[in-house]
Amino acid sequence: MNRAEEKAFMWRHIRNFLIVSVVCLFLFLNYPIIYHIIGESNLASLTITIQMFMLVAIVSVGIQIWFSTRFNLDNKNVHMGALFFTIGLFQVVHIISFTGMPNYLYYNYGEFSILFDLIIRNLLPFGMIVISFMRAKDITMRYRRMIFAASITIALAFIVGCFSYVASIHTLFDQFNLKVILQTTALTLQVILLCLLIKDIRMLHRKSFFFFIGTLYFMMGNVLFTLSTSHADAYYIVGELMQVCSFITLFYAIYYSSVERPYKDLALSEMRMQKMAYYDEVVGLPNQRYLEEKLEKELPIAKKQQVILLIEVERLDAIKISLGQKSTNELMCSLADRFQRALTAQQELMKFGKNQFVIYVQHFQQEEVDRICERVRRSLEPPIQIKHYSLRMKFHTGVAIYPNDANHPEGLIQCAHLALNKAKHSIAGYPQFYTADMEMKNREQIQLEHDLEKAVLNEELFLEYQPQLDVRTREICSVEALVRWQHPTMGRIPPNRFIPIAEESGLIIPMGLAILKMACNEMKRWQQLHDRPIKLAVNLSLSQLYQENFIDEIRKVLVETQFDPNYLQLEITESMTFEATQLISILSELKKMGIGIAIDDFGTGYSSLAYLADFPFDCLKIDRSFVNKIGISAKGEAIVTTILAMAEHLHVEVVAEGIETMEQFKYLEKVGCNKIQGYYVGKPIPFHQFVNDYKSIVTRAYSII
Repeated sequence: MNRAEEKAFMWRHIRNFLIVSVVCLFLFLNYPIIYHIIGESNLASLTITIQMFMLVAIVSVGIQIWFSTRFNLDNKNVHMGALFFTIGLFQVVHIISFTGMPNYLYYNYGEFSILFDLIIRNLLPFGMIVISFMRAKDITMRYRRMIFAASITIALAFIVGCFSYVASIHTLFDQFNLKVILQTTALTLQVILLCLLIKDIRMLHRKSFFFFIGTLYFMMGNVLFTLSTSHADAYYIVGELMQVCSFITLFYAIYYSSVERPYKDLALSEMRMQKMAYYDEVVGLPNQRYLEEKLEKELPIAKKQQVILLIEVERLDAIKISLGQKSTNELMCSLADRFQRALTAQQELMKFGKNQFVIYVQHFQQEEVDRICERVRRSLEPPIQIKHYSLRMKFHTGVAIYPNDANHPEGLIQCAHLALNKAKHSIAGYPQFYTADMEMKNREQIQLEHDLEKAVLNEELFLEYQPQLDVRTREICSVEALVRWQHPTMGRIPPNRFIPIAEESGLIIPMGLAILKMACNEMKRWQQLHDRPIKLAVNLSLSQLYQENFIDEIRKVLVETQFDPNYLQLEITESMTFEATQLISILSELKKMGIGIAIDDFGTGYSSLAYLADFPFDCLKIDRSFVNKIGISAKGEAIVTTILAMAEHLHVEVVAEGIETMEQFKYLEKVGCNKIQGYYVGKPIPFHQFVNDYKSIVTRAYSII
């Protein structure tokens, strides 16, 4: 609880204390009337009844502590329980020796009962003072049993001793005024105890607060006992009631600390665990588990179509890297707040994954889904201010409908994910609804990934070689190795389908190594058959370059195949030069080995030209998208001319890809391109065909040029 709630709790119990005090004052002032109603003959019975209530309260405290300390072996609680058991035994003696009770030993006890009453009034505050100065520590079960047994044994021994010396006790009362002494010490001890408890009350300790109230009752009762002259006067009766209230308050203090507070703490802990399990800790929205269980509960009984909209926010990882986790959390909270304000009470927003939200709508209508997406899109139109940045966020939405798309929660969420993947390739902000072909394509992708791994092991992959023509000498000077996959059941699968799968799954590393080894082996055989060298170009992926032992693996392949590294050229795409600072050292090592480096698809990426000054490459490959504009677009021709001029100044070769017409060839020859590659020179062909038909390929190249 917070500080305000604790103060409210204390004021409530102070109010109760004042009410009880007012009632006792009322009884005190109207005691003659009460005395007349009860009658003198019944007064002793009333007093004994009050004392019996007091005994029940005392014993209840002891029993409560006895059982609670089985699970909380705290030395202070154990000594407190032993103290109340001792007081309980003394209260029993006080009752059975009280005036008006049967005299079982046929002896006149006189003030014997008063002695034990006074001992209780002294022992309670004294014991609590001693316990308050104890150093809290954990104890064993054996120590617990020993303390309780020792307290009961000592108390019984003291009681037996007192019964044995009844006459001496009377003498002490008569000669030394023992009653006044014990009353004075009791009041003194109670005042000291109150002062000790005030400190803990200021610290808002509830147990100490209850003890303070209980001690206050006890001290007020003791003052009334001191003023009492008879067991039948108002001071004594009201004092007894005050003492009953004291022990009831102390019982509640023990009950609160040993039962109520642990239960509330446990309930609060369960609530926190519930919140941790079912709510996102950053934005406070229900999470994926909440959604799944809600769907499990509501979908089977739904009478209308239900729909979930899975929303994914763009650029969150980039923002996290740039601004940090704290700013990202602020951004997510702002997004959640805007999405929430864009929805109605019937539309529930939930957090799903690190950068995803889900909107659950219980009654599907096409127009309603469109309205929701439009409101969400508009909510993100104003930029979000994080630190001193204004961020404009975009999102994609996948929609799945129950029971049209799936009839169980897991399937519905999966359908929403498939629709979201489709939405990522469309205009941001516009929803994509799930269709059956999405799942078919997804399963096909998974099947291809599974089959691709087997294809690498079973050597289902093979290479085709596309010749590159030297424009100046008109000779086939090099070839590019292009991987192909002949699937046993699906036939030939194009590279643009299986290469991305290999990249995503990590298969590109073993596959790339196998392709390089195959290409070096085959071209080594070609060189031996034709007795002349030819340059081999092989594509690399970024994952291969970041392989820990990449250089060693390349060296190992060259040694095994005995392929001359001076005739090997490794090609990287321009987009990979974005990681230039990390790649320069790796590519420099390859250059030292004699391997050539080419930048493929030049002009289509986003690399900075500043990197080209330090980047260790010796060939640029102009992408076919620029070559296709030759003779069609003056701007396209200008780009090609600019690349060639830059390459000349950098002293690197240029290969133009995708040459298909005489016009393209003539233009490239005119502007000084070094090599060309494309269907105009020759299509990619398998190795055996390249070996057997090499002369006809060269003859054809001469004839068309």
